[in-house]
Amino acid sequence: MFVKKGQPYYRPDDRGDKYPPVLTDKHHCLTPRCRGVVHKKREHSPYCTGCRRDMWRSKNPLKYAFGNLRRRAKQRRKAFSLTFEEYKSFAERTDYARLKGKTSLSLSIDRIDNSKGYEKTNIRAITLRENSRKSFLKFYARQTENAAYEPSAGEIAEIEAKLKD
Repeated sequence: MFVKKGQPYYRPDDRGDKYPPVLTDKHHCLTPRCRGVVHKKREHSPYCTGCRRDMWRSKNPLKYAFGNLRRRAKQRRKAFSLTFEEYKSFAERTDYARLKGKTSLSLSIDRIDNSKGYEKTNIRAITLRENSRKSFLKFYARQTENAAYEPSAGEIAEIEAKLKD
């Protein structure tokens, strides 16, 4: 159902299949329940930009995750010398691609030494719970050393400020 430039385009009627298609000058995306309009320069494809991006993401989940990791490292101004092949072998070895997510037991990529960037020898897969607790390690270490330890008001304020960020 590819449409050539200059040809009329009929989109399905909003009321259902019982009604005849409606003549329109806009080319609508063929994805069900998508109301996107196909860009004029992309009329060779029957899908809108968002649907094409989603289809590419589902076909290439590792490349998508690698791109996100590299983009976030750049935003946070962290060095990134990891190649896609290194990332792919890491993801297969640790089963990261299947177990990543947003729950506390999902895997995330952690830098072993935070002063270094993302490189082959400096990354590991740990749960999100462990990764978020890692930032408060000094506070937890002091609590386990001395059960009667009471943090000062300054330390509490510092931790609350970190939690807000």
